[in-house]
Amino acid sequence: MLFPTAAGLGVIDPARVGTLQGHRVPIVFERLLVDGMVQPLSGPHRFGAETRRIAIVYAGLNFRGPDKVRYRYRLEGFDPEWVDADNASEAVYTNLPPGRFRFRVQAMSLPVDWRQDDLLGEASLVIELAPPWWRRGEVIGLGILGLASVIYGLYLWRTASYRLRQRQLNTVIDRRTRELSDKNLALQQASQEREALMRQLEYRASHDVLTALPNRREAERVLQHWFDEAHAGGAALALALMDIDHFKRINDDYGHEVGDAVLSAIGEVLGEQEQAHCFAARHGGEEFLLAATGLDAAQARALFERMRQRLADIQVDAQGMTVRCTASMGMAMSEEAPSRRELLALADHRLYEAKRQGRNRLIGP
Repeated sequence: MLFPTAAGLGVIDPARVGTLQGHRVPIVFERLLVDGMVQPLSGPHRFGAETRRIAIVYAGLNFRGPDKVRYRYRLEGFDPEWVDADNASEAVYTNLPPGRFRFRVQAMSLPVDWRQDDLLGEASLVIELAPPWWRRGEVIGLGILGLASVIYGLYLWRTASYRLRQRQLNTVIDRRTRELSDKNLALQQASQEREALMRQLEYRASHDVLTALPNRREAERVLQHWFDEAHAGGAALALALMDIDHFKRINDDYGHEVGDAVLSAIGEVLGEQEQAHCFAARHGGEEFLLAATGLDAAQARALFERMRQRLADIQVDAQGMTVRCTASMGMAMSEEAPSRRELLALADHRLYEAKRQGRNRLIGP
């Protein structure tokens, strides 16, 4: 059977039913709308970053059965898979990210089998969306350069700040070090002065200022020590108490200053004893204590006698006149007394005897 159709003369042959093949459906783009504004279909399709909505209208050219045409589309770079549009002829995209996209649309008449490439009609167009200005390469490059400059500037500032802080710390450390050094020096000086003062106090506590000889307190300490050693089997101890003859008359006739000069000269003579076993001290007033260890009675008597003779050689000027002095001594040995006090009492008794016999002499064992 033959009959006219839009595509020409149609033939119906029962013998060929099932062997006829379909035909490709051409597809075209009818409109491109960007944010509601119609855009030309030809030429590059580049739009700004502010683009919000893109609508693409397409149509399959099938005049024999337009209601049997089915579509599917895909925006490569955005859609992961094909979108089945059924018979809809418009694709709409909103808020696309910046980039380059290729829109593909395919059409096929029923029955649909998208695997039959020879029956597919396809059309495509490329759409580019510019990135916002802050995402453009040159802007990003400038931003990176600016950020690097800021970081480098911060680094330089931080380095300069650190160096300044380091210099300030070094200055503070140097100042504190000098202060500590000065304080340490002052402490050392104070310690030395304290030690010197302590030595001076100890010296004054144990010595007579006028004669520079040990005082009575120190004499009793040394005498007790030597006496204990002697009675413990050590060297014998010889003790002599010496009194300046007529010393009151010297003070009365020439004044106390001359008397003090005489005492000072006596202290100088007695202090010249170089023997380690000899000891001389001011016992009080014009009385002196002499002690020697390691000598027998004869040797000790000879030593004390030499001291007495040296005192007789002292000459002190008193307003053009020469003042001389003599001394009386009483001597005792450690074996003569059981205690230090009794030894001192025995020496004092013999001193009194020397004065009674006319002074300027030594009385002993």
